[in-house]
Amino acid sequence: AGPVIGPNGYDLNNASFLADASIPNVTRPFSADFSPDGLNMYITDLEDPQNITHFTTAAPFDIQNLTFQSELNYDSPSNPTSIHLQENGDAVFVAEAIGDTVLKFDMSTPYDLSTASTSPDQSLQLNIAYGEGGIDFSPDGSFLFIGEQSPETIHRFDFGSPFDLNSTSSSPSQTVASAFGRKGDIDISSDGTVLTEISVETNSIAQ
Repeated sequence: AGPVIGPNGYDLNNASFLADASIPNVTRPFSADFSPDGLNMYITDLEDPQNITHFTTAAPFDIQNLTFQSELNYDSPSNPTSIHLQENGDAVFVAEAIGDTVLKFDMSTPYDLSTASTSPDQSLQLNIAYGEGGIDFSPDGSFLFIGEQSPETIHRFDFGSPFDLNSTSSSPSQTVASAFGRKGDIDISSDGTVLTEISVETNSIAQ
């Protein structure tokens, strides 16, 4: 199961609805990310905002057959706006609107959230005006992209070491105008040529 995006892949114009499902152990799911093989899903909960929940799937990206694995109740003031899994499963990142921070939790066993500490291994406080929307990384961990709510902008942060929050400045290296104000998640294509963002206010999507 999972979304069908046309016969050639990546084609939103030929997308069709496939399935939906309630998510066990989560009251108000807000942001989710999958492992590259689609067998692990990580999700944040607005009703339990200091919580990340890990599920496995019966088949790649099969949201109708989820098995609960573990929860991480972490020690941080929280209002999570986005979650991002490092593709090799070494870490999970959470963007926090409270304090405008990004948190990193290392997993000693790849993809196994139960092996992460309740205290973030790294955190980055951002020098931005008001509130993060979504976050996404380049596949090699060289760049972090963050959507800001007001003013309507998207920022890029450059890393000296891949996925290392301690190796970047709190101020962005690049900033561009955004299509939306109150944005949800953002996504950067794997080749870095397309940015997609979602509007919370207008229920729309832009690239």
